Amino acid sequence: MVRELSRTKQVELVDCINEGLKSLVQDITKEMRSMIKAEQKRQTKFIDDESDLEEQTRSILETDCRRHPADMLRLWQKKPRRK
Repeated sequence: MVRELSRTKQVELVDCINEGLKSLVQDITKEMRSMIKAEQKRQTKFIDDESDLEEQTRSILETDCRRHPADMLRLWQKKPRRK
């Protein structure tokens, strides 16, 4: 089919294909960037949640360390256990 086209038409076709490919690459790049940003935001939130969890755990441990061991045993026995 390309052989049947004149030289100028072949050049126009190649230019059109190149523009389409450039546009496609730009769209894919934009989508990848937004996905990367979303993943980085998710990981940052996860890290923040982990930091909060560590701080909460430290606070609980500091509070619990001041309690009498018998009180700690009673509290531990009241907590629902995961299966």
